[in-house]
Amino acid sequence: DPDALVEAIALWLSDWAGAGPVELPERSAAPEPDGERERSIEKGKQQVHVVIGYPGIALADPDEPALEVLTQVLSGQGGRLFLELRDKRSLAYSVTAFSIEGVDPGSFGVYIACAPDKLDESLAGLRAELQRLLNEPFAPDEIDRAKAYLIGSHAISLQHYSAQAAALSLDELYGLGATRFLDYERSIDAVSAEDLVRVARRIVGSHPPTVAIIK
Repeated sequence: DPDALVEAIALWLSDWAGAGPVELPERSAAPEPDGERERSIEKGKQQVHVVIGYPGIALADPDEPALEVLTQVLSGQGGRLFLELRDKRSLAYSVTAFSIEGVDPGSFGVYIACAPDKLDESLAGLRAELQRLLNEPFAPDEIDRAKAYLIGSHAISLQHYSAQAAALSLDELYGLGATRFLDYERSIDAVSAEDLVRVARRIVGSHPPTVAIIK
């Protein structure tokens, strides 16, 4: 009974104080790196793990949908990284791209796990694929594949009411609006090839990378 549930929740929350917008504390932005940085550590591992990372964007950034599509163009078994570095060149045990957004700007990067004797070639391969984002046009089929995956995965993720409740609550808390998730398909579908080029230049083309290696 929806009406009874709303009445019960209202009763349970009636003594909550401080209703209204949440004022987040002032926070200072992380300093921009002044050049490429590389750090490596050695552990007793059979694989080598490599991440090339860049400063990312915040949740409320208007480029967030385009960065999602860009990340997915690189990711998955149909993505550029898998096809080039694992399928064609057999360099990777695992390879992917990631973008992490928060209230503050997060990070964007690419990751590969490879054999120790393939470290140099794998690192060069990652760098080449990042450079391709800046120099080569995006094919319509890879953009369509990325969009279809994102839209489908989003729909599947919201099958449970608990997931819908989480989306409503967190997006409202982050100041994005409680119904933001309802507009997800439209925002992803609206991303163009030109948007991807612009975001690639903003993230990859405008910042020196940080390289982390576990040998």
